Amino acid sequence: MLRFRRARVEPAMCSLAGRFVLDPDAPLSPLQAAERLSLRSLAYSGTRFPEPVLHDSARAVESHPDVVLMPPAFLIVERTGTESSTPGSGLQATAHDARRTLAFALTWMEPRTRGLIPYDAEPEIDAHTVVAENTSPPAAELAVFADAAHRLRAGQLNEVEAHDTVYRIGRARRLLRWGRRRTGKPTLFRHQHPRPPCPPPAHGRARHRPLRRAGGRRRALTARAGAERFFGEPLHPRGWPRAKPLAGGRELPIVQPS
Repeated sequence: MLRFRRARVEPAMCSLAGRFVLDPDAPLSPLQAAERLSLRSLAYSGTRFPEPVLHDSARAVESHPDVVLMPPAFLIVERTGTESSTPGSGLQATAHDARRTLAFALTWMEPRTRGLIPYDAEPEIDAHTVVAENTSPPAAELAVFADAAHRLRAGQLNEVEAHDTVYRIGRARRLLRWGRRRTGKPTLFRHQHPRPPCPPPAHGRARHRPLRRAGGRRRALTARAGAERFFGEPLHPRGWPRAKPLAGGRELPIVQPS
């Protein structure tokens, strides 16, 4: 029985109010520190990358030397004969998700890609159903895919072979580069687009205060009347009681709370 577990989060990614915050100074284990150190000099070097991409990748090693490792991901890697390995799926959170994706690809997607099952066939038809019926000519070829998917699920394998193609569960490591540390206060980034100007008033001078409802006006008058009854005197026009004289002739102002 396969057990599900959550993807492990690296110490450099700490949760804050439901969000992930990247912290390059988070404590690391010796193995994680060695892995981060080994990936600091990583840069694209393949011939299939464009020249500007190779140049930017090599320059980033010097301009952004610090790296933070992202959580590991898993994917399907395919290799046929002496050809180089190519990715066969997208990134998955766990190795079990990648195995389940590979099992689906072997029994459903690969037979349709190779023409063993028509594309317009019912979605329920896969290699297992065709082999069980044993009425289709390519049933022998589909049996190879069905057997590979069965071995993958039963033994939790990380590699299977079918029709001279090796399918592996690969572990991908992603990193995020940081620039050189700066000293001083952090820079506040403002919105790049300026706020649109306020439209001109339709009649008379501009009204800067929003329109109030009649209910809000009545509540304000009721609150003012209650405050005057509490203090026993009329309030200042701005809403706080006037300064009261003391016995020595000095006045003690009552500061309005901010």
